[in-house]
Amino acid sequence: DQVIVGVDPQDPESIRKYLSGIVSGFKGPTGFADFLKAFRAINSVIRSLEDLEYVVFEQLRREQLEGSIHTELRGSPMSLLRALGFEKYLSDYRQLIVPLREIIGAQRAALKRAYEELEMSGALIFCFSREKGLTPQGKPGFGETGYDAETDQARYVVEAICEMFDPKNPFALDIAGMGELRFPPENFRGVFHPAIAAGVPITVHAGEQGRYPDFRDAPSEMVEQAITLGVWRVGHGTSLMADNPLARLRLGLVKDTKTVIEACPVSNDFMGFIDLKDHPLKQFLDAGLKVSIGTDDPIFFGVKSVRDMLKQYGQRLGLVPADILKLTSHGIDGAFATRGRKMELRRKLRCQMG
Repeated sequence: DQVIVGVDPQDPESIRKYLSGIVSGFKGPTGFADFLKAFRAINSVIRSLEDLEYVVFEQLRREQLEGSIHTELRGSPMSLLRALGFEKYLSDYRQLIVPLREIIGAQRAALKRAYEELEMSGALIFCFSREKGLTPQGKPGFGETGYDAETDQARYVVEAICEMFDPKNPFALDIAGMGELRFPPENFRGVFHPAIAAGVPITVHAGEQGRYPDFRDAPSEMVEQAITLGVWRVGHGTSLMADNPLARLRLGLVKDTKTVIEACPVSNDFMGFIDLKDHPLKQFLDAGLKVSIGTDDPIFFGVKSVRDMLKQYGQRLGLVPADILKLTSHGIDGAFATRGRKMELRRKLRCQMG
């Protein structure tokens, strides 16, 4: 269990104050490390598969109350192993598929319930950590003894996803985490191959972690690498707006391939990568790119839903009603859902618009 000094776990206001402090310190030198600490603390309260199913179901229910017709939840199954009591499998990696299957199954059951009981559509995006994804097997301390699968997690997550993937109820695969230049998308080409062959849709965080205006820590090359992996969507992609010929060429590549950009401008601002006033969301739309918009992590960034985020920040992003309609339409186009579900979502959108 994790104890955070000064935080009362029974007092929602105390928790909000703590998380607000984490957010305000994002731009500092320990910002991301503090975020991970807070994230692990939140995960630690999920102590059973029943808890996990409840949390996913409740999140979908709350998003519906906020006006959402389709919500996609992203998370790392590896990050839940310790909280759920599956820690022994991190050393007995040959059986790791067992708990990963159960973790994925519990979340999928929550989506099924939400759709059947609430008529709320949802999808899951399972990610692995780029910095812990592909530890070399030849590294000292690794092998048949002393092995920790948590630091070599990509292949296990991909194996579990491929085994459980159902095109009638699709979920997706993602790479997340810090260090784009040290752990670029190209490194994961081999581990992604089975998922692509199985038809699993893929999105990759790419071109996010470079700072305006040169984006040198995550240049537009990261986006190009992600696209050549065969992704459906790219997370963030802000480095595409860099003022250089290669970025402009890669902007054209995104448009030509109809790859959807998952824009999360509020998190980009809070994490110190690019201010809202400089964010390329409007530029992407005007350039004819397919762009959706997301909250990233609502609990940290102080937005309850996409609708709430647009209400708070839409004007500062330069968005007009036609832009918001485009973002919503692109979100449906790029949703990790069947063709039939997308048709249903378009009907619901038309009804909401009157």
